[in-house]
Amino acid sequence: MTQKNQLPASKSGPAKLINQLLLYQRHWAGDQSRWKFGLMARQVGKDFASGFEGVADCAWAESEGRKIDWLAAARVFARQLAF
Repeated sequence: MTQKNQLPASKSGPAKLINQLLLYQRHWAGDQSRWKFGLMARQVGKDFASGFEGVADCAWAESEGRKIDWLAAARVFARQLAF
């Protein structure tokens, strides 16, 4: 069983890849909160860490026979969808 802010350690694929992230990126990707808000500087790897989180979550769900959806929202995309 995993704790709230921890990625499952028993999964071999994505759990091995998390070592490629820096410590603060691991904390961000490992935070299983429903909503996350972050104030970050530019070029700190937030896209890389967030992308890892989504891909890893989908891989774990698929290995368990589940299907999940992810939505990434940004102001620029909202403007594009409005027109």
